[in-house]
Amino acid sequence: MNRPDAFKSIAAQASRGELTFPTSVNAALKLQQALNDPDCHLEAAAKLVQANPLLAARTVAIANSVAYNRSGNEISSVRAA
Repeated sequence: MNRPDAFKSIAAQASRGELTFPTSVNAALKLQQALNDPDCHLEAAAKLVQANPLLAARTVAIANSVAYNRSGNEISSVRAA
């Protein structure tokens, strides 16, 4: 596959929502542990998400989805998400 075809394939996967990026297992476990703690504050969870760029990008993307953002106002930060 040549470079333009590879980019087209990636773009097609992204538009279908099929493109996935691996996140750090350690970061995901830390976030899961924090969210399971009843004393976890939103700021602490947001800092854990922000520490992992891929997790942060995915969080903002999900927050902008029709399922979670019915107002249509753009969410541009983890804190707002």
